[in-house]
Amino acid sequence: MLTLFNDIFFMSQMFFLSGLFVWPALVRKGWQTFLRDRGLRLLIPFTIMVTLLMPIAYFPSFRMTGEDPNIIAFWWRCISVNNWPSGPAWFIWLLFAFDCVGVKQLRGAFIDRNGLCSHFP
Repeated sequence: MLTLFNDIFFMSQMFFLSGLFVWPALVRKGWQTFLRDRGLRLLIPFTIMVTLLMPIAYFPSFRMTGEDPNIIAFWWRCISVNNWPSGPAWFIWLLFAFDCVGVKQLRGAFIDRNGLCSHFP
């Protein structure tokens, strides 16, 4: 029951809080700089998490399955049979995807350096 509450309330709250800062950052930086900065701050940690940390976390449970306990067999199984396990890092790539959608939606509004826009999208 606690997990359901966590998934429904707290994860939605985290996405909402992140979305609150998209408009001010777009006004301050512009959409190209905003996406570049978000990509650096979100996609680099996501890549490190998925390629280095999550395999280390899942390898002990793979060894318990009784299959070939070789690290190469583990990598092959992750790539070919199952989805690549991203663990809790799914939040990071989805946040970047939502940022891209937000930029696409808000890009139509003309924003000057004072934060004024000619129309709301």
